[in-house]
Amino acid sequence: MNKNILALSLVAILGQSLVAQSYKIEEIVVTATKTERTLQEVPVAVSVVTADTIEKANIVDLLDLKAVVPSLDSRQYQSTTNATFFIRGFGNGSNNPGVEPSVAVFVDGVYRSKIQGQISDLPMLERIEVLRGPQSTLFGKNASAGVVNIVTKKPSFEKFTSLKTEFGNYNSRKASIYTTGPMSEALAYSFSANVNTRDGQADNPTTGNPVGDRDRFGFRTELLYVPSDDLSVRITADYDEFDEICCVVGSAAYGAANQVIGLLGGKVIPNDPYSQKAFYDFDPTSKGENAGLSVHIEKNFSNTTLESITSYRTSDNNEVQDVDFDAANVIAPSPISKELSGMTQEIRWYSENNEKVNWLVGGFYYQEDMDFNESIYFGPLWRTYIDAFLPGALAGVAAAFGLPNSSLFAGGQGNTETSAQDNSTMSLFAQVDIQVSEKLNALLGVSY
Repeated sequence: MNKNILALSLVAILGQSLVAQSYKIEEIVVTATKTERTLQEVPVAVSVVTADTIEKANIVDLLDLKAVVPSLDSRQYQSTTNATFFIRGFGNGSNNPGVEPSVAVFVDGVYRSKIQGQISDLPMLERIEVLRGPQSTLFGKNASAGVVNIVTKKPSFEKFTSLKTEFGNYNSRKASIYTTGPMSEALAYSFSANVNTRDGQADNPTTGNPVGDRDRFGFRTELLYVPSDDLSVRITADYDEFDEICCVVGSAAYGAANQVIGLLGGKVIPNDPYSQKAFYDFDPTSKGENAGLSVHIEKNFSNTTLESITSYRTSDNNEVQDVDFDAANVIAPSPISKELSGMTQEIRWYSENNEKVNWLVGGFYYQEDMDFNESIYFGPLWRTYIDAFLPGALAGVAAAFGLPNSSLFAGGQGNTETSAQDNSTMSLFAQVDIQVSEKLNALLGVSY
C-alpha cells in the first residue's frame, strides 16, 4: 500500500513540474496568416526558426535551412541557380526558367519568384517561418507546396552595431556588419553588408582548378519613418552579387555513351553520383546580381490596420556550362542568360484582437518580365561522337543533299534559343476567424 502511495505521489509531483514548465514556453509571434498571432494560435502547419537558432546552427543562406526545419529540403543541381526547395517531398521549378517553384519565398512580404533571386546570404533576421501545405489563399500564386516567409529586423531607435567574422576549412571566410540607430525622433536607419568566400570543395583534374566555390557579396539599407503612433513607413533597398564555379555532377549509371566518351579521351568515374571530382574540359561559371526596392506602409486605426507593400526587383544571371559533363570536347562552352524584372503590390486590411470575430481582406498584384537565352555549340569531337553510334549516316545525308560531308554537325555550329515571358497575376482574398467557443475556432478563407 505504501509503495503505491509513493508512486502516485511521484507522478503528482512530476505532473506539477511539467505543468509549471509549460507556462515558461517562450511566446513566438508569427505572421503566417498575414496578421500577428502567437505560434500556438496559428491554424496552419508552420515551423518557426528564430534568429538565435539560425546563428547557433551557422545558417548562412536559404539552402542551409533544411538542417533546422522539419519537412524542408533544398536541392542543388548542376549550377548555382539550378536549385529548388521541397516541402513534404513536393517541389519543382529548378531547370525550367518559365516555371515558378511550388514553394514560394517571401522576404518582408516581397515575393521572390526564382531561385537566382533567393540565394543571397540572409540579412539581419528576426525569424523564418516555413508553412507546410498549400498557402495560395494568402500568399499569392503557386504556393501549392508551401511558403518560406523571411522576416528581418526593422531599424531601431536604439543605437546598435554588430561585426562578425568567421574562418573555416576550404579557406572559408565570412564577414558581416550591421548597424542601426536613430536619425531623428521620427526616423531610424539600418545598414548591413556581408562577404562570403570559400575555395571549391571538389576538383576538376582536367584544368587543375577547384569546383564548387563560393564568392558572394551583398548589402542592404533601410529607413523607418514613424511620424506618429499609428503610422509607419519602411523603405528597403538591397543589392547582392555572386560569381562562382559550380557544380560537381557525378555518374549515376555508366553506359554506352560514357564508354564512347572514354574512347574520345573523356574521363568519368563510373557509377559514383557522390564523386568529388568533376572531369570538365573547362570550369563552369555562374554569375549574377539582384537588386530591389520596397516600401511598406502601415496605418493603424481604432481596431483595424491597413497595410501596403510595394516592390520592384531585378535579377540577372549568366552561366557557361559544360553540358556534356565530361572532359571530352564534344560540346563547346554553352552560355545561358536570364534577366528578370518585376513589381508587386499588396494591400491588406484586417481587424485586431476582437474577442469573437477577426477578419482580413486583401489584394495582391504581380508583374514580371523575363528574357531568356540558351545556346548549345558543338565541339570538335561532336561529329566523331555521332559517327560512333551511326557510322556513315551523316555522310549519307550530306551526299543525298549535295552538301560537303564536313558541313553537318561541325565544331562551332549549334543553336540558340531565345524566349521571353510576360507574367501577370492578380489575387483577391479574404478570411474570417470566428471563436465558436473557448476551445473551438472556425477559420474561413476565400481567394480568387
